[in-house]
Amino acid sequence: MLRWLHNWFVALDEFCGAFFPRSLPGETISSRAATARDNGHLWGCVLCRFLDFINKNHCNAALANDKARAADVIKDLEQD
Repeated sequence: MLRWLHNWFVALDEFCGAFFPRSLPGETISSRAATARDNGHLWGCVLCRFLDFINKNHCNAALANDKARAADVIKDLEQD
């Protein structure tokens, strides 16, 4: 049940992220903020600092999780 609920929150996050310009399918807002931060964009730095204050290392973990989900999808597609 907990995994199911987590999946719903990730889906909602990805859906909301789709309204931002240059957002990629399956990319969470936190992951997008981490990418923006890594590229020197002020909004990414501010959002990641806030999220990391609430949940330590949140943005880096979100970016790693998005990459892992993408790798899992690719692996599943290659098995078919």
